[in-house]
Amino acid sequence: MQRVRTLYLVVLAFFSVALVEGSLVAVAVSAENQTVAFWATGFVETVFMITLGAFALTDQYGWTPRKLTADPLRTWMLLHAIYWLAGVLNGVILYGLLLYVAFGTFSSNWIALTGISFVLTLAANFLLMRALGQEYQSLRGSSLTGAASFARLARGMIERQNRYGVNQLILSVKMARAIFRGLLFVPQDMEAVVATLVTMRETGSLPIEALSQVAQSLEQLPKPDSLPDAFRKLLDTLSWPRGFKTIEGPQRSSDYPKLTIIFTAVLAVAGVIALLSEPIRQGGLQTLANFAFQNSLKVGGATALSIAFLLVVRTISWPVPFIALRYWPRGETTTKRT
Repeated sequence: MQRVRTLYLVVLAFFSVALVEGSLVAVAVSAENQTVAFWATGFVETVFMITLGAFALTDQYGWTPRKLTADPLRTWMLLHAIYWLAGVLNGVILYGLLLYVAFGTFSSNWIALTGISFVLTLAANFLLMRALGQEYQSLRGSSLTGAASFARLARGMIERQNRYGVNQLILSVKMARAIFRGLLFVPQDMEAVVATLVTMRETGSLPIEALSQVAQSLEQLPKPDSLPDAFRKLLDTLSWPRGFKTIEGPQRSSDYPKLTIIFTAVLAVAGVIALLSEPIRQGGLQTLANFAFQNSLKVGGATALSIAFLLVVRTISWPVPFIALRYWPRGETTTKRT
């Protein structure tokens, strides 16, 4: 199959994201211009529909443009940089919006359009990256291919005696661990390796050869064949990690007690309302209904912005070390499946 130049994909991703982000900014700054807000929201919706269609087509036919580039792992990192920067920009916009909503005056239509545009923008950026072959498993940008990409960057830094390569190797292992945990199938010694790398980052003592081998094994993802052996060799080389024991972290508490408390509270409120006289009960419900109807757009927009806040935080989970990209191993191409 014909190769695709990385530059073309990066330019396409950049301008696509720039268009939708520009439209979001137009909505955000148009609190007093409803026409601009409506048109900009319509454009965001159009881009969302286009990216949804593109993702559906590429997913159906199994066509991933990123894999057709000379170095798919490097392409993944560059595309993820665009996605991550968009997340940072969205965070800045959202912070300004929250301040304006708290202290400024605005119309119900504007806050509703802004909330809708924010959610659609996040979805459009995610679907665009999926269509280009990023293989994101969630809005965080996690994927085994992403772990392989961070591992390749880490190897380039470690082999050139840059101790901060350990940071990228930690990101790689943590991203892979999150994916494997979702599969309920984690390589042996993975938890011990994470703890060892974190400790090693603080001490500054780097076994270059062992770390490079771990990075090379992670570069093979999504093929996990060599991971257990590489992890074992790293721990044996250092010797001291074998003197520690991996323990289970605190288990996540069940949601059942919380739901029971919420349900009981709702029943208690309902019981108190039932004890009220009929005129008081009807008057209270009528007042509440009128308030909800009159402020439905504001409540809906504020809810959408709250959801967007939670989603934006997730999109910047895996930061891209732009300055460190100069350590990317040169002269290497990836012909294997990534």
